[in-house]
Amino acid sequence: IINYSKQQKEVYMANDTIKKPDSEWFTFLTDLRDSGAINMMGAPRIMHEEMGVPLQEARDIFTRWTKHLTEQRDATD
Repeated sequence: IINYSKQQKEVYMANDTIKKPDSEWFTFLTDLRDSGAINMMGAPRIMHEEMGVPLQEARDIFTRWTKHLTEQRDATD
């Protein structure tokens, strides 16, 4: 269902997936969005099911990412 490479998945899953800095999760989420593979509202579920991130933590990361995108957009307006 998701079209990201095996190498990308291995990078994201390597060593303490949950403890990755937001910047790495933001890159993952942006790559996922850009792939057009899913509706991004499903991203937390994908992070949970395929990468083992607890669902609430995945939701929190997703929320921080969306706020980050909004801040970037507002800074360029």
